[in-house]
Amino acid sequence: MSEEYETKTILNKSVMDTAAMQIGKVKDIVINISDWSVQCLLVKIPRPIAKELGVGGFTGATARLTPQHIEKIGDFISINITAQELVQQIEVE
Repeated sequence: MSEEYETKTILNKSVMDTAAMQIGKVKDIVINISDWSVQCLLVKIPRPIAKELGVGGFTGATARLTPQHIEKIGDFISINITAQELVQQIEVE
């Protein structure tokens, strides 16, 4: 049985890594319009956390979180990687 979520229930939801560290919040969803599949969630990483991870510009950073990294969606989004592993998908702002 598949689960469905409306965009409004995912946007601004907190993202937690495997160590229960809050990484940031979902700021957008990227969709492939050729097959209407979700390509990734764009996660806004605040400047203090981005600095702690050794990335980010003046306003922080954005990470591309692909569906295979999502463990569970509930009160927050749990991912199956650490913040350090997520660094590979970060775009500096």
